[in-house]
Amino acid sequence: MNAIASSIIGGTLLTGGVGNVLGTFFGVAAGSALPARLVSALSVGLYGMFLAIIVPPARKSRVILALVLVSFAASFLAGRWALAVPPGVRTIVLTVVISLAAAVLFPVDPAETEEAAP
Repeated sequence: MNAIASSIIGGTLLTGGVGNVLGTFFGVAAGSALPARLVSALSVGLYGMFLAIIVPPARKSRVILALVLVSFAASFLAGRWALAVPPGVRTIVLTVVISLAAAVLFPVDPAETEEAAP
């Protein structure tokens, strides 16, 4: 790795790490200072942002729609059956397993992604 690449990677990790720590700190501080009803409303807004990310691609691709539905169902079932596993671990495991299955079953042609890029 050359010096330029390592400095870019280091700068990216440094700024991303600092941003993550500061964002977490201010989020916890704001969550502690804000009324419970407002924190609950912001949590609903977080789900709305998540939907805004997944709905447009799911409308364009049946494969993505199917994967989203499988993800919802798998998350629901894992929550019912894998009670001993912490929710964060369940989410990570489901993400890796479903993403791996999607990559194996529905590979994306690199030429397609280059054409779609602006």
